[in-house]
Amino acid sequence: MKTRFISIALLLLFYVTSFMATEGAQVKPEVGFQAPNATVLDLQGNPVQIASLIEQNKVTLIHFWTTWCPYCQREMPYLRTLYAQYSDKGLGIAAISFNEKPTVVRNYVSKNSPQFPIYTDEPIVAHKAYQVYVIPVTFVVGQDGIIRQKIGHQATYDTFERAIKPFLEDE
Repeated sequence: MKTRFISIALLLLFYVTSFMATEGAQVKPEVGFQAPNATVLDLQGNPVQIASLIEQNKVTLIHFWTTWCPYCQREMPYLRTLYAQYSDKGLGIAAISFNEKPTVVRNYVSKNSPQFPIYTDEPIVAHKAYQVYVIPVTFVVGQDGIIRQKIGHQATYDTFERAIKPFLEDE
């Protein structure tokens, strides 16, 4: 009985200390937490900090995708239209390609003209920071760097628009 009590007490202590350790963490790839920062590369191979992209806009869509993903291909025209319609009102988009060579992504861009910034994450640093395991996925991030929404694959234009409009409306 004493051994069982000690085991339960240790388990409870482990649980509480684990909870306390994660409670203080402010950066998580989850709604309500600070968006993780990571370095991605622009199409010229220059390093860019995701945090610097977020600071420039009222709202930023951090969009993880690939050139070969059919769901990604369906979402790109929606993102292009959103960017054309709302970029002058404070919308930023950072589309981050998953583990693809820059030449592959540049070829895609030259053929499809997304009209918004495209980045590569060949060493998958950003994907790991955002815990992206399925693509496409989009994080809606406010100018304060807080993740406001996470949008899974097969999103529509309306899904994206509803997610960004509250940040862009004049007060």
